[in-house]
Amino acid sequence: MSKKKVSHVMRWFTCEWRGLDSDEEYLAVFPKYLEHVAAIRDDLVPGAAAILELDLHDGQVQEWSDDAGLFVWRILIGDLQRGYQLATITYSNTDLLGMDGVELTAFGLMGEDAEILHDEIDVASDGRTDHRFLFWPYTEFGLRFSQVSIDLVPASSEQRR
Repeated sequence: MSKKKVSHVMRWFTCEWRGLDSDEEYLAVFPKYLEHVAAIRDDLVPGAAAILELDLHDGQVQEWSDDAGLFVWRILIGDLQRGYQLATITYSNTDLLGMDGVELTAFGLMGEDAEILHDEIDVASDGRTDHRFLFWPYTEFGLRFSQVSIDLVPASSEQRR
């Protein structure tokens, strides 16, 4: 399966940021991002503030679909200490950022090694919301949407790849 490097869409948690040698520079991004989120929170589209409550780090995509502006995926999130959940996130009026559906398929969201390293949220210039992702192996893409809903159900560690 091809692991095509795509254009950069991340603003805060970029591939380059992950490779910083300086702990100071690396750690400085977190408070800046939190300030940014506080400033835009009231401008997010319906349901988007709930994304901020999810910890998607190390999340593994279990399934996904992108059909006529509706992007839906189920992501296994959590860890042994907190427990696991399956988060089904449904984005409406969606555009892909950084790659198209063919490239996203070629990347292999559900591949053996693919995991979400970081995600970030932002307000787009058209008033919609951007949810952007840095995946391992270092690949970035995002979703621009006008509404989102999240459904969480318990899961088990056996569901991890």
